[in-house]
Amino acid sequence: SCTIQWSPPEDDGGAPLKNYLVEKREATRTSWSRADKISPEITTHCIQSLNEGAEFYFRVIAENKVGPSEPLEMDKAVKIKSPYDKPSAPEGPLKVSEVGEKSAMLSWQPPRSDGGLPISGYTLQFKESRRSTWMTFKEVSAEETSVTLTGLVPDTEYVAQVMAVNKEGSSPCLLSEPIRPKRVLAVPSAPKSVHIRNMGKDNLTLEWSAPESDGGSRIKKYLVEKSKMGSDKWTKVSTVDSYKTFQAVSDLEQEVEWLFAVSAINEVGQSERAVTSKPVKLDKPIEPPSAPIGPMEFSNITKKGGRVSWKPSSNDGGSPITHYSVEKRETWKSTWVPVER
Repeated sequence: SCTIQWSPPEDDGGAPLKNYLVEKREATRTSWSRADKISPEITTHCIQSLNEGAEFYFRVIAENKVGPSEPLEMDKAVKIKSPYDKPSAPEGPLKVSEVGEKSAMLSWQPPRSDGGLPISGYTLQFKESRRSTWMTFKEVSAEETSVTLTGLVPDTEYVAQVMAVNKEGSSPCLLSEPIRPKRVLAVPSAPKSVHIRNMGKDNLTLEWSAPESDGGSRIKKYLVEKSKMGSDKWTKVSTVDSYKTFQAVSDLEQEVEWLFAVSAINEVGQSERAVTSKPVKLDKPIEPPSAPIGPMEFSNITKKGGRVSWKPSSNDGGSPITHYSVEKRETWKSTWVPVER
């Protein structure tokens, strides 16, 4: 729209004015068109439905009962535009702070000029520095002047920009300095599934799985430890290269309940222990008893037999002796046969 103003004619031609005729013409055209007919008391008028950005000429014609006057024409074209502007860019700098592994805080100040209209909000965009396409991260209200930018990838450089918005549109951009989220290193998580694979009389093989997280740093080795059930003390068994997930443990005391633990180690430090789910007890193995103690004694010897006696074995092999086997052979033979009772 455009509002024009004029003064009444100096001479009404001897007859009262009936009305004013307002006409318009685009600067690119030669023909005039009727815009409005105005009552003679009014000398100001707002012309509606004009194309924004176009240039127009306007003219006013006074009319009485005899006819129209000569037109009063503007000597310069008028460009149709809003009386309001887009806001100026937010006041900088666009500060980058609290940079983490996957996020960064961005903050700014409101623009100096709101363009004559209230600021409705801000639009925050970001992109990887090496790319050309901006992505809109968030639109926030006019009261907010800080945003936490999330979803970043560690060790990747980004840049961000913010724009103020009113009803006329978006301001120029305020650009940030490069944003470089850094990977935060931590100790690994504990190894998984620690269990006993097989056992001997004083040894066993311990097996486990790699931890879910290496803490952002390669696993260097594993620490294997043992502890007697009920004790708070852990004793180092060995350290194992990272490519191995098993370890033989030997020279274990029998008849003792053992717990075993594995920890993962990277450049930051040592993970929590992953402990076997239940204690392991190595029972003393049962062995054959030692030979009965001699010498063997014979008594009550007859032509058909005799009585033989001996002393019990000094070592039952870890289990009570159930019986003795008595065998015989003739001196000129090599084969032993059981003696019938």
